[in-house]
Amino acid sequence: MAAGIVALALEANPNLTWRDVQHLTVRTARPEGNLKATDWSQNGVGLKFSHRFGFGLMDAGQMTRMAKGIHFVKWSDLKFSKAMNVFLFQTGKQFLSK
Repeated sequence: MAAGIVALALEANPNLTWRDVQHLTVRTARPEGNLKATDWSQNGVGLKFSHRFGFGLMDAGQMTRMAKGIHFVKWSDLKFSKAMNVFLFQTGKQFLSK
């Protein structure tokens, strides 16, 4: 099932990388529904997760819609700042955090 959902996202936007697919999967997952677990928690960015169900059910429609509208930053252009603990991307001569 997950492979089919990823295929739909890739059909909507063939330029997606594996990192984009990973990001889309997490951001569009739905933790609500019939997923019964006692260990639902919130991570550092406010997303719910469970050790039993991960981030929740995959949402094919939302994932495909989000894949169509994604704006790309080349992952190879990202630089990791250990001091700030964030990824930075270069625009001209400046680095901006995102």
